[in-house]
Amino acid sequence: MKPLLYIHIGFPKTGTSTIQKFCNTNRDLLFENGIYYPAPRLGPVLRGHEGHVNMVEVASKLFEGRINWKEYRREYLNDLVRANCHVNILSSESFAGEHPENLAVFCDKFDVRLVCFIRNIFDYLISYEKQLVKEGLRPDLFSSLQYRNLHILGGVERHINFFGMDKCIFLNYDKAVKNGDLLKMFFQAIGVNYDFQKSEIKKANITPPDVAIRFLYQLSFLPFGRKEWNILRKDILQIDFSKWKSYRCTLLPSSFFILDDLAKREVCRQGELLNDPGWYDYTVSRGRELASIPNHDLPVEVQHDIWNNISPKVRSIILRHWPDAGVASSDAPLLPSIEKIPSDVFEQMRILRHGYTVSFGAREKIQEQIALFEKRERERERERERERERERAKLLSLTSRPLLPRLSDCLAPLLSSSARQAYVIRQSGLFDVGWYLERYADVAEAGIDPVLHYVRSGAHEGRDPAPWFSTTAYVQANSDVASGSMNPFYHYIRFGAGEGRMSYEVRF
Repeated sequence: MKPLLYIHIGFPKTGTSTIQKFCNTNRDLLFENGIYYPAPRLGPVLRGHEGHVNMVEVASKLFEGRINWKEYRREYLNDLVRANCHVNILSSESFAGEHPENLAVFCDKFDVRLVCFIRNIFDYLISYEKQLVKEGLRPDLFSSLQYRNLHILGGVERHINFFGMDKCIFLNYDKAVKNGDLLKMFFQAIGVNYDFQKSEIKKANITPPDVAIRFLYQLSFLPFGRKEWNILRKDILQIDFSKWKSYRCTLLPSSFFILDDLAKREVCRQGELLNDPGWYDYTVSRGRELASIPNHDLPVEVQHDIWNNISPKVRSIILRHWPDAGVASSDAPLLPSIEKIPSDVFEQMRILRHGYTVSFGAREKIQEQIALFEKRERERERERERERERERAKLLSLTSRPLLPRLSDCLAPLLSSSARQAYVIRQSGLFDVGWYLERYADVAEAGIDPVLHYVRSGAHEGRDPAPWFSTTAYVQANSDVASGSMNPFYHYIRFGAGEGRMSYEVRF
């Protein structure tokens, strides 16, 4: 029987971060109990992430080609096989949009099951919208209103059709949160006893209080840079907002809570997957309840209270983009008013804001690419400089030697005995180059200087420099030449001819 592999399709804002953090923190303990959660392979851009997003194709565009998702998927598969556990878990928010065919690679080794929490669409998207506001410069900021229906089930139906309904487990997030047993419900669903000793994990990725979110929301239309926003957000979220906890907002217009026909069918389908016949009525009732919450700007006294609690550095950042905050009286608003913007103007602002965040992100991406290019160029220049230094050192080592030995090394080839003899033979004009090359085709084919060839090896091989001079006969007739190291033809030119010695014609 194949071991079990539970693939957690973690929709955003359904406790995914809490489950991932719990499993990653308690990896050793889970392993002792026969449950394996692979250590997340972070890659260069996923520091701090506790899920397995880098094996998902639909998320790979976030990595700009720096991560090969197929390679990571193969690593996770091999890791799971080596662990040899009966129960295994993979988790990622991006699984919701992944192509199920990309997960089929695990089916050869494991009995694959899918686990997914379902949350009512209204609370889900309100929480998601607040998360985007908290993050600040996200390209999808304020765009979820356009795609509400797509968020209800995401790509779940594709997974059902591919793996089969019997392989899918759907859990009620709203009920789990109400009863305070999200982790218990998850582990019970995969057949694991949740009573083993463990390190408890506080709920991860908690949505800040509505008063903090509204403060950030009213600022979010101003053109803050990413670094500015991170400083601003961190400072604001550490303020104690307990005295303003009664303030509520949804950030969504009342029309958002009206379900069209497609949304109604999708919500009904959620109820079928949860096996909860009351799910549709509950969702509609929850929508009415949330729609009654007004989206007013923060009260003036709240704005001033937060302003007085933020650091001078954050005040200067805000004043750089909104100078009005610096001159507002104690009974006047400090922040830009979103509530008073007409709906058509607000829509135009939303579109402009979306375009700004996209172009801002593109600019930062280009800046990162330029910085990377410049870094590589600096590294190449340093390597070129090192190479120049090596060449200079080499030249210095050569020039540091005494002049005479260096001249001797340079002139040695020219001053050698064979070179001198070849020079004399060539200058005499007696060496028949054409005849030599025609008679000895191997020398011609090799492209060797015939005179040098004759001096260095041809004479020893009994070859002749011209038809009228027999090397062999000359050596045999002159014992002093035979016993010496002088080339026979060179001897004849320098001494033999003057002494009346015979040259002997070559016999064919």
